[in-house]
Amino acid sequence: MHVTSFQATKAIVRGISASFRDAIVMHPTAEPIDVDRARLQHAAYVHALRSAGLAVDELPPLDTYPDACFVEDCGLVASGTALVTRPGAPSRVGETDSIAERLSKSHRVERTSAPATIDGGDCLCIGRTWFIGNSARTNSDGARRVCEVFGPLGYTVVEVSVEGMLHLKCVCSRIDGRTVLVAEGTLDLALFTGLEVVMIPREEAYAANAVVVNGTAIVAKGYPYTRAALERRGLRIIELALTEIAKADGSLTCMSILLD
Repeated sequence: MHVTSFQATKAIVRGISASFRDAIVMHPTAEPIDVDRARLQHAAYVHALRSAGLAVDELPPLDTYPDACFVEDCGLVASGTALVTRPGAPSRVGETDSIAERLSKSHRVERTSAPATIDGGDCLCIGRTWFIGNSARTNSDGARRVCEVFGPLGYTVVEVSVEGMLHLKCVCSRIDGRTVLVAEGTLDLALFTGLEVVMIPREEAYAANAVVVNGTAIVAKGYPYTRAALERRGLRIIELALTEIAKADGSLTCMSILLD
């Protein structure tokens, strides 16, 4: 079987902050975040990225920013250009400068200014299309900013209404440049006309956010249908426990920026 997946060479990650227990959450759990366990789970994630053939650049924790390990929200990357975002939660705006500094080493960097807000968790790039979730964290001005930066490079921007969830990518993620993983009943599939959709049951929606890169699918542990669906595509599977990451409304793609 010929296996297809997104290809990348590097990943940017950031360690878990000492204040991670205070991360922003939509629906707090009764059991608090265990920071030590979160660090072990993050370390396993970094190991999985390396196992997938990525050189991992680990940025030091920003202990005054509880959500700083979710680096995806701070930068969008495509075709040699990086757009540093302006996160929708005001408490996270200070996370972006160090991401901009790192991305400037390898990419042309653009910035985002008010009134635009963008969280990378709302930004799904499939082929030459950016799907941008209009959510509590990303607004229409943010979508226009993505269009301003990436439109001249040949990308189309499609704005997607996001309701009842934090980010667009809570229920979908990229498999390759023409294939998307989607949780059943969460999005209008007409959005993805011309693309192949790999559907998983709604009860496994958390697993719809997967890191698929270099022939490897890094997936949340405990979602057998999703694992089987990706295995059928010939992908090598790495399952990870994400209990503490999930308590902070985090998932797999949130914790890295992939660079080709």
